[in-house]
Parts: sequence; structure tokens; C-alpha cells
Amino acid sequence: MAIPGIEIMTLGSVLSGAVAQLEAMDKRRLIIPLHLSTIVVAVSRAVFTLWAAAVLEIDEFGAFMAAYIIASAVIPLANVGSYHEIPLQIADHFDARDVFLRACIRLLLVASFLGIPLAMVATSLSGRLDVREASMITTATVIGFGVRQNCFITLISMERDRVALVYSTFSALAFVLVIPLYVAFPQVGFAVLYTLVTMATAAATVLIFSIGPRHQDKKPPLLPTSRAQVNATTLTIIGLVPALDALMLTRYGSLEDVALYALAGQFAGSVGLLFTGVIDHDQRSRINRRTAAPPLLSLAQRNAKLAVPAALVAMLAASIYGLTVDVGRVGPLLLTVLLLVVAFTARSSANNLGVLLVADGRSGLRAAAVSVGLLVNTALNFVAIPTYGVLGCAAASVVGDSIVLVVLANWYRKSNFEAVPRGLVR
Repeated sequence: MAIPGIEIMTLGSVLSGAVAQLEAMDKRRLIIPLHLSTIVVAVSRAVFTLWAAAVLEIDEFGAFMAAYIIASAVIPLANVGSYHEIPLQIADHFDARDVFLRACIRLLLVASFLGIPLAMVATSLSGRLDVREASMITTATVIGFGVRQNCFITLISMERDRVALVYSTFSALAFVLVIPLYVAFPQVGFAVLYTLVTMATAAATVLIFSIGPRHQDKKPPLLPTSRAQVNATTLTIIGLVPALDALMLTRYGSLEDVALYALAGQFAGSVGLLFTGVIDHDQRSRINRRTAAPPLLSLAQRNAKLAVPAALVAMLAASIYGLTVDVGRVGPLLLTVLLLVVAFTARSSANNLGVLLVADGRSGLRAAAVSVGLLVNTALNFVAIPTYGVLGCAAASVVGDSIVLVVLANWYRKSNFEAVPRGLVR
């Protein structure tokens, strides 16, 4: 999983929980703008990745994506707490503007002293990335996207659904703007332009919130507690999978391998978004309604019905892109897409089962299962990447994610969910 990456996964998880809560509160009018926001962000990431791959040299694109993916894994760590503290503080009659600004200050402090240094150390270990450019990309990604997440969560917690959609569109356009700017001013450098645009967008967001009106309104929170909504530890571990993949591909493979991995992850990522938007939402709705969870066989059949057509669409899109942009690499691209679709299907299915784990108060078991999968994936990468490159990396992801799914499915099969546990409603 490269692009859409951990940012999209986090946003999808936050939104699916919000939608389930809105249904329970009979506020369905807010659901469509939230789904549209997800689509806008996902489309912007797709356009950016595919356009950048077409404009940049393959090694330059691979170097950028390696730094970007590594930095994306740090975002949940640097932004820890915001996913649940923002909506709960707003619901407890705190001023929304102050809540957002405090979250951004905390993000800046944690990112400066922990998140960004960790990402920089990781990029330096790759041995092939320019330290100055990687540092700029890392800093802009962690701070810029952390501010965007805080802004979006604040807006949906305030029930400002249309404003959230406008903001998503604004940030998406700013993200894609990097490509035409690079085409017009190639002498500036892609990393520099990306850093300037991303940080300017974050600064504009903070400025607008700072001068905007105060908002205080006592209401039930749209987003529930952290254990039920987004487990920061598990998200960080999940984010480490693509980060370690990119790091090891850069060190033991080539920048071209990273580029193919990022492109394949873009096409395969649509499968993960589909699962997050449909199945994860259904799981949370069941928990809110206190209805029984489906049997494992029924859940597997439903997953397959979604995964097969999504995989076919992903393969078709990758074929068209490969034949149009880069005929010479279409074969490895398609094989990588196929393997990552399988891995992403297993990962998303495990994440859906993990929702019930968290709701049942056993988030530690979910984190343990994900950690085992990460260790297996990393160990296999040491063997597979030097010999098979990006295909070996994708195959290792299939094995690691399948192990996580088997562990959680075995727990799910042995559990009794005639009445879905407390979890997502406080």
C-alpha cells in the first residue's frame, strides 16, 4: 500500500465512523458531503501520482515517493490524540478554533522532536536519497497533512459538512497544483515546489481558522472515543508496512522498484478504499444499532463480491496507464498491481474484523496481530527484494497481510457476536 497510503486509510476510517454515527443520530443529510470529501481526496492523490510519474524521470519519481511514503507512516504518530480529542473537546463545549489550534501546536511539537527526525533517519538509511530533498519532503508531508487532518476532523465534528467538502476540494487542488508548477518552473525542483505548496496550504488553513469566528455548541460528538474510532498504535504499525517496503526497496532494490510500487499501490488502493467505505461503515453501523455481526462465511462472500470487480477495474486501469505512458514496464506493473490487490484485500478485510476487536475492548490483540504481520513482511523482504525486486516486495506483503487476516478471522470465528459489543457509542 503506497498511495493512497495511511492518510487516506485514516480519513476513510474517520469518515466511516462518522457516517455510522450520523445514521444513528438520524442526520443522513450530512452523509453525502462526507463521502464526496473522501472521493475528492482519493482522486487528487491518484491524479498527483499518475501525473507525477508521467512528468518526472523514473528515478526522480521513485526518490520522491520513497520519502513521501516513509513520511506518511509518521503522521499517525505525530498527530496522535487528534482523532478523538478534537471531537470530544468540541462536544464538551470547548471553542472549536482553540481546539484546532492546540491540536496543530501539539502536532508541530511532536513532529519536530520525534516524527520528522525518525523519518529523516529512515530516509538516510536508504542510502540513495538526497538528504536535503528528503528532509524537505518529510517535513512538508508530516506537518502539512497533519494540519489538514486536524482541520477536516474539526469541521465534521462541528457538523460543517459542506465547509469540509469545500476544504477537501481546496487542499486537493493545492496538492495537484505542484505538477503544473513544476512543468512551468522545472529549474526550481519538484521537491522544493512540493514543500512550498504543502506548507503554504497548511499555513493558510491555520490562518483562516485563527481569524475565523469562534464556535461553541453543546452537542453529542459525531466521532466516538479513540479506542472505538482509530487506534493510534495500530494505525502507526499499519503505516510502517509501506514505509518499510519503500525503505527496503530503495536500499536493496532500486528507485525504479519504488516507482513501480507507488504506481501499483495507487491502482490497488482503490480496493482498500472500497472496503473502507462499504464494509467498515457497515460494521460500525451494526455496532451502533446493537445488531448481530454476520457469520464469517457470509462476511467472506461479501468481501469477495466487492474485491473481484474492484480488482478487475484496478488491473484494467493499470493496463491502460502502462500502455499509454510506459509500454516497457507494463508487465511488471500489472503483476505488482495483482499482488498488491490481494494484499490490500486481506489488509482491508483484517481491518474490518479489527473494528469489532476494538469495539470489544481488545485493541491490543489487533495491534499484536498487525505487529506479527509486519515482522513477517519485513523478514521476507530481506530475502525477496534483492532477488525479485518489487515483485518480491509485493509477494511479501501478501504473506504478511494474509497472516494478520487468518489470526483475526480465527478470533472472529470463535467469538460470539449475537449482540455486537458496546464499542463505538459512548
